[in-house]
Amino acid sequence: ECQVSSTPKMSKWVQLEVVVPEVKIKGPEDMFVTAGSDLAIECVTKNVITKPEFVTWIFNGKMLVDVSSSLSSSCCSVTSLLRLKKVSMSDEGMYTCRPAGTKGEDRIVLHVLQPPVVEERMPSKLAKSDSSMLHMEIAILIFVCVSCFIR
Repeated sequence: ECQVSSTPKMSKWVQLEVVVPEVKIKGPEDMFVTAGSDLAIECVTKNVITKPEFVTWIFNGKMLVDVSSSLSSSCCSVTSLLRLKKVSMSDEGMYTCRPAGTKGEDRIVLHVLQPPVVEERMPSKLAKSDSSMLHMEIAILIFVCVSCFIR
């Protein structure tokens, strides 16, 4: 109740609603990406009354400067996208999203996986002799097995 000291006494009932911004990076807390891929990390801040001027991205405790990110907003939320091109092992670590003017933040850990390596084998020069060795080993094995049954 809000009261004014006057005659006659005046008062008005007011309902106060406290809005606390919620900061969340979309996706799992541990993200896995293949080296060489492009990646966009999306940070959404909900329950925003005034749009933050910027969103700070932090990588392994250090503020990222000159990063490829964008900021968009709707009625009550703000979205920041951090874009990483051709991810490498040096991009692996903890990413934190911190909108200006809020105490909220969220973080994820990025794991970079090496792509599978396909080995191309050259034909062996000894392929003919390898197969003759295999035939000889099979013949010896058959001889040993047959001699076991004869006794």
